[in-house]
Amino acid sequence: MLIKQHGIRNAVMLTIPPCGTISMLMGVSTGIEPIFSPMYLRRWRHANVWKEQVVVDPLLKEYFDEGRLEEAKRIFVGAYDVKPEEHLRVQATIQRYVDNCLSKTINLPTEATAEDLNEIALAYSQYLKGLTIYRAGSKGNEPLTALSLTDENINKYLNTEEITEGLQSGDVCSLAGGECG
Repeated sequence: MLIKQHGIRNAVMLTIPPCGTISMLMGVSTGIEPIFSPMYLRRWRHANVWKEQVVVDPLLKEYFDEGRLEEAKRIFVGAYDVKPEEHLRVQATIQRYVDNCLSKTINLPTEATAEDLNEIALAYSQYLKGLTIYRAGSKGNEPLTALSLTDENINKYLNTEEITEGLQSGDVCSLAGGECG
């Protein structure tokens, strides 16, 4: 009744954060984003020195510790396991009900071409307010590199104490200090 009488001053009423990197920083759900990868290499720069550390999704580590790794391999899906068309379909569906632009990344494999993207993006463009795309390998020093759940990677990274579950280490990222690699 009051909105009808006086109008509305808000530019937008609904938005969908956090997604992607923000959720990794805060240790919360990725919202409409799939997890980046159940296991990945995180690179950051600290005092002009590049550092890297393997990050393992806490639930994957739990499955591993419980001896349920084969089950985990079947059910864990990362951003690059989802087809670009599926990313766009999810974004277009949710965008219909959100008046703000969605924060969602469409992850493309290294071999994706501009023509590949053109075809699928045009099909969904009328339903979207914006589009964020990231093509693997497009940066020289990738901040995140997905590690596949191969036996070699599992033996190398899940059997070590040097993994990070989430990004909770102050050395990796400090929100309080305003610096994040």
